[in-house]
Amino acid sequence: MGTLINLHNLGKTLQNEFESVFQPKDVELPDSFKEAVKELGGYKYDYQKYLVHIYSEDLNGYIPNQWFIIASFFVDYYLEVQKYKNLLVDTLKSCGLTKSDDRKTILSMYSTELANKPKEKPYDLHKADTIIKVREKITDILSSAKTLDADDKELLINFVSDYDWWYGGKTIDRGDFYVSPILALSKVVNASHTYIAEICKAFAEAKNVSNALRDGYKAGFGKSSNNLGESSDTKALQKIFYGAPGTGKSYAINHDTKSEDVIRTTFHPDSDYSSFVGAYKPTTVEETVMTVIGTKAVPVENADGSPRKESKIVYEFVSQAFLQAYVGAWKKFANAGAEAPQKQYLVIEEINRGNCAQIFGDLFQLLDRNDNGFSDYPIKADADMKRQLAKSFVGLTVPQADSINAQYDGRNVVKEVLDGDILLLPNNLYIWATMNTSDQSLFPIDSAFKRRWDWNYMPISNANLGWVIDVEGTKYDWWQFLEKINDKIGSTTNSEDKKLGYFFCKAKDGEIKVETFVGKVIFYLWNDVFKDFEFGDSIFDDADGGKLEFAKFYTEEGKGSKVVADKVDLFLKNLGLEPVSINAEEAEEYEGQQESAESTEAEKNGWNATETKRYEFWEAFLNYAQQNEEFAKYFGGVKKASKDHWKNFFITGAAFNLVALQQRKKNAAEVQVYIFGGNEVYQHLLSYKTEIEQEMGVTYDWRELPEKKASIISERMLNVNFDDKESWNSIFNFFVDRLLRMREVFVKYSNKQ
Repeated sequence: MGTLINLHNLGKTLQNEFESVFQPKDVELPDSFKEAVKELGGYKYDYQKYLVHIYSEDLNGYIPNQWFIIASFFVDYYLEVQKYKNLLVDTLKSCGLTKSDDRKTILSMYSTELANKPKEKPYDLHKADTIIKVREKITDILSSAKTLDADDKELLINFVSDYDWWYGGKTIDRGDFYVSPILALSKVVNASHTYIAEICKAFAEAKNVSNALRDGYKAGFGKSSNNLGESSDTKALQKIFYGAPGTGKSYAINHDTKSEDVIRTTFHPDSDYSSFVGAYKPTTVEETVMTVIGTKAVPVENADGSPRKESKIVYEFVSQAFLQAYVGAWKKFANAGAEAPQKQYLVIEEINRGNCAQIFGDLFQLLDRNDNGFSDYPIKADADMKRQLAKSFVGLTVPQADSINAQYDGRNVVKEVLDGDILLLPNNLYIWATMNTSDQSLFPIDSAFKRRWDWNYMPISNANLGWVIDVEGTKYDWWQFLEKINDKIGSTTNSEDKKLGYFFCKAKDGEIKVETFVGKVIFYLWNDVFKDFEFGDSIFDDADGGKLEFAKFYTEEGKGSKVVADKVDLFLKNLGLEPVSINAEEAEEYEGQQESAESTEAEKNGWNATETKRYEFWEAFLNYAQQNEEFAKYFGGVKKASKDHWKNFFITGAAFNLVALQQRKKNAAEVQVYIFGGNEVYQHLLSYKTEIEQEMGVTYDWRELPEKKASIISERMLNVNFDDKESWNSIFNFFVDRLLRMREVFVKYSNKQ
């Protein structure tokens, strides 16, 4: 492997990272950055709230803080593009181009050739010709470079011959050639934004500064300039996810807190302050028995000479979920140094199953947060808690103490916190909870408690996972069942609270077993929903004129019981459900088939619903993809939409083609390298597996198919909904990005000797 990183891939990676977190709005820079950066790149800086006064002997102006943020994301690109330039110049010298003018000619070859375009030829065609001509010239020149390995040589050839590959605009011989690609990647166009590239250049001299700024921004600056962490969304600090059972409340929390530090607890009717916060509890310890001989205490010995032990009961303070999270949050503040602290989550499942007034006690007062996310009103710790907190915080210091104390008129609250005198919630402590609206016999939550939380309603919706109910081989669509049963529940109870969410049952491999369905769903419907309405609805009608009482769904078998499948079928048919046809959709694998020919309107009218949907998707995708110049260049052609679930993309001279697939039943979009005949090419690529996956940033599924005399290397985009046209662009972008990058990388490694 060479010393260079693929500029195209690096740029795309940094751009994606930037776009995923950057918000184009005013931002205050943290004090730590202001203190560290008084002068950089030959300029001096004076900081205002949202602006920076930047000046030197020949410059005097103002730039927004966000330009520093933007620049911090692209320093790695600047450093790499400079490495390209330096290596290229040195290589040209080694190839005999010792004169500066000769080197400049080579470095500006692409732009010069492109500028001399013939009027009779379209620009895109001329550009394609230019790339070929320049590529041939620079390849010939670099052929004599003995110190350059094949990987670096290929990357340098791309750098000189194809500016689109590295997002360039200005000729490489210019001193500011790096400006255009950085502006392109950050998607800013105003001429004055060139300062962003200049800041990148300055940051390159002090990369640790840019890293700290970028990582701090990703973690979240507050609105204030004290670098106390996230504070702009104080409501999110205390949030209750509520809705019907199975709507994915816990799932949503798990998703949002992935990779975060989370402490969980569950409330129940017996929960109290001590089980939530902590208390002294008895524990048994082994101690040596002592006696007094004269004036001296000595251990009592057993017959074998060993010291005699006895068990004693002692009381120790045991911290519970709240105190564990509270201590963890403050320790994260102490460990953060000058950066924003990591988040600490306390998650309370089923918060309305406990008496919140009793459980929270005086902690209730802490839930009032100020604009920076800290408790408005600290509370005094009792003697037991003070000792425990002081022990937990021993030796800790909080670098942000002055900024925190400033919120309390200079009172040294941080010292009081670390000494254990008071309790005060920091702004990195998130308390989130779930509440099931259908639960009965629960404690009411008063309005004073409610208003201190942000309430996030979880509606009942189709998760598009394609789950089915398996009744001894007969399959029923789970979402169809939910739609129909929830209509019945709504019309019968005049309430939303008793309805079922998509995750009320858990499926295994997309199937809900009949035993699970009866034990959870029908039991819930019988006992908690329709019981109070005397089962008047026809869904519980039995074939014998009676009612489908819950006991009828089981029959004795030995010492246990077995579900009666016929009764489940009857119940579902009473509801108006029909079994899912196993032939409703063809298999969704690609086996090297030819695409369907272009169809007439008459033929289209004979398609089933799935075929029509596939066609509409491919038609929209091809229209979208053609807007990408690189895609149109390599995969444009005369490709038409079809009713197939796959779309082939051929590569001239390659022993494989690329495939995009709609896998509707699996809710997945897939891209493949499909290798025809034998396994030589597959084994060759497999030998570069590590390098390929590193370069692509993807872990592929590598499969040999000897029975088909083919092999597949594939990647999937999961949890997609092909029926949601508003989500198509994300699938389109996945296909375009992966197909282009796979063409480049897999062709390169297939040609490696």
